[in-house]
Amino acid sequence: MKTSLLTTPSALLMIALAALFALAQWQFFALFHPHLPVRDTFRILALVETAYRDGILAIPLADWLAPHAGAHRIALTRLLMVLDYQYLGGLNHLLFASTVTSLSLLALLYARASAELANGVHVATLLYGATALAFLTSPSLLWNLVSPVNASWYCALALSALALWLLLHESGTTLGKLLLALACASLAACSNFAGVVSWVLLPVALALRGSA
Repeated sequence: MKTSLLTTPSALLMIALAALFALAQWQFFALFHPHLPVRDTFRILALVETAYRDGILAIPLADWLAPHAGAHRIALTRLLMVLDYQYLGGLNHLLFASTVTSLSLLALLYARASAELANGVHVATLLYGATALAFLTSPSLLWNLVSPVNASWYCALALSALALWLLLHESGTTLGKLLLALACASLAACSNFAGVVSWVLLPVALALRGSA
């Protein structure tokens, strides 16, 4: 891949911007993340109470998969919230941990994609990777970072991206990778409706893999 005279300064600019956005995200999260039910998580408290009183197995599958806000199947969020209340004092630690884990996974996948797209050109890799990180830490996402229930969006996107990467990675598709991709897509669909889209894209990924 050829680079222009603008590649290096553009990469430096994007690295600085991504670092600034990441620091702003961290400061906003440190100041404003809540340790109590907020907005949508109030709706899950009845399920949490049932699990706390009678055990997780006492909750019917239909309750785990019941639509949230008329569209989303947030079974993963419900499970994380139940576990958080049972073992970590109900401080939203598991929900926020899922956000951090999902963001880290997305950043890693973008970094891998940046290296492949740049064909070994380090400056271009830094430019692509920093641009992706700037989008992941954009100030427009500040509310998502501190809203416990919005962790479901990060989980859905990260698990969907991982499912597609497993099928499209150059090392080939094995049965184990296919089953793992399907598991990731299933978890994504159980995070919120955005994860359902991965099931539409999986056949496309397999078709691209077969034609490569």
